[in-house]
Amino acid sequence: MTLKDNEKQVLLTFDLPVGNIKVTVDKSFTDVSCVRICDGKLEQLDLAKPFPKNTGYMLMARQIDGQGIIKIEEAITIDTSLLENGIGSIRESLGGELEDINVNYLVISACPSTTKFWAKFICLLTTARILGNADMVEFDVTLTKDLIPIIYHDLSVLKQSDEVKIKDLTHQEMLSTEVCDMSRKTLSHEPTYDVTDSAAGSQTCPTFSSICEEVDACVDFNVELKWPAMDSVDEQNFFNINDYCDRIIDVVRKSKTSRGIVYSSFSPRVCACLKFKQSEFEVIQLVWGDSGHYGIHHDIRVKSVSNAAAWCQFLDMAGVNTLVNDALNNDTFEKSLKDIRDKNLVIGVYGDLLNYEENRVYCRNLGLDLIIYDNIHVFNKTS
Repeated sequence: MTLKDNEKQVLLTFDLPVGNIKVTVDKSFTDVSCVRICDGKLEQLDLAKPFPKNTGYMLMARQIDGQGIIKIEEAITIDTSLLENGIGSIRESLGGELEDINVNYLVISACPSTTKFWAKFICLLTTARILGNADMVEFDVTLTKDLIPIIYHDLSVLKQSDEVKIKDLTHQEMLSTEVCDMSRKTLSHEPTYDVTDSAAGSQTCPTFSSICEEVDACVDFNVELKWPAMDSVDEQNFFNINDYCDRIIDVVRKSKTSRGIVYSSFSPRVCACLKFKQSEFEVIQLVWGDSGHYGIHHDIRVKSVSNAAAWCQFLDMAGVNTLVNDALNNDTFEKSLKDIRDKNLVIGVYGDLLNYEENRVYCRNLGLDLIIYDNIHVFNKTS
């Protein structure tokens, strides 16, 4: 499934406001598959037949060299050789009083072949593994302006009290005493850590490569790739998605690590890239879930556990990680859990409510595969 150097994977997602729409793919593509997600189930579609009115269509095909043409009726003609930045959308009218068709595209290219520091941060990761008895340590990775993968939770920081995108700062600028975490602006209470501490204060963005090299190999990693919301202004002005993923994957490959690694992201596009660019490590789709805690997400692959599971099944990903509120408060979670098990996927939960022991016990009793929470070395030190 992993892409070779001369291959590209094309993934289209679209809704059809009207029925009887014909989708055609030229012969330059191989391994063409088209499905729609309906109530958490994958329905395989026959390209020889017109498509009915519905939402949640996904078309996937592989291209070897050259250009390829995909048509949706006569309204949209997609020449994959002309698609820029790897991601984008195309909106065209069906004519007359009919509604527009909006197609989101992702073109994944192959990842190129590859062949002193903050001791306290390393200690935190190792402590979580040894004292907290953690199976993995989860952290977030993004790129700086000079394309260095760093460990950081947000896509923005405060610089002299102004919000600045990390993508607009070099790694050296991120280490400046003028830069501080966004939480310093949003916290409703005083920080519980020593902000003057060089490890916990101004130097809070170690490089991913340093973590891979310096942290003991007994510590396995759950690496979450940060990415802006789909079709947002931030995404339009962000990095090329292929270059972004390649840089992070390259760090892991160059480290020649023996540790276990799981990749994850809230972006279905990033998860697709991770799945097709490498085969060494599994990929998990992070989702907002069904509880509605985070509001409404327009991507069905992120706002619904069952639909996310169907998406993971489509791409042969490992599974889904959802907000713990689903497991605690949602009457339909038992059905979602059964659906995920039937698809042979893993299911995990994250969220602040897991800082309460009774909630962790409840989730363990449900038989969930992943339980992600903060300060595990504190909560588990007596167990």
